[in-house]
Amino acid sequence: MDVQNLMTREVFTVTEDTTLAKAAALLHDERISGVPVLNDEGRPVGIISLKHLADPECPAEGVVSEVMNRTVVTIDSSATLREAAELMIKEAERRLLVIVDGRM
Repeated sequence: MDVQNLMTREVFTVTEDTTLAKAAALLHDERISGVPVLNDEGRPVGIISLKHLADPECPAEGVVSEVMNRTVVTIDSSATLREAAELMIKEAERRLLVIVDGRM
């Protein structure tokens, strides 16, 4: 089975300049633990998660780009589930961004 058969198709995202309060509200309201961060061209540049927002060093006010994880692990939509699992283990990541023709 390919990744494209199992991936989430409705993906919530934020931008680098989204406020931390707005990102926290999105995670809470949608009951999700993290979202991709997109730049002005719509390309993924990071991930923001509950872990980042719960960090004692996270500022009370600010924007996503100040605390997001800038490591983005991607996989092509045609990859197998085994390849995805191996990549997640290798990179110690809980999320993979699925890419189709260079776009998420």
